[in-house]
Amino acid sequence: VVEEITPREDQPEGRPMLVVMGEISNISAQRRAVPPIRVAVLDAQRRELKHGLFDPPEPALAPGGVARFEVALAAPPEGASDVEVSFGQEPVRP
Repeated sequence: VVEEITPREDQPEGRPMLVVMGEISNISAQRRAVPPIRVAVLDAQRRELKHGLFDPPEPALAPGGVARFEVALAAPPEGASDVEVSFGQEPVRP
């Protein structure tokens, strides 16, 4: 489960970035692998403008385990008004 999602804008070295923080929880009774984190940037009509896939902060979580994440998307698009965080389907490649 992805919870506690907090987006904020930042400008390290003068470059616009969208930083998204949140929490991943394993609510099952078994150890679970954590898939990549998918962050989608949405416009006011909830249309996706851009997305990114990010490695999870931990490869797996024990039952009841929690891991915090912080990811950054460079150059957030004009018209961005919200984010949606989910789990991606494909592994992140370097």
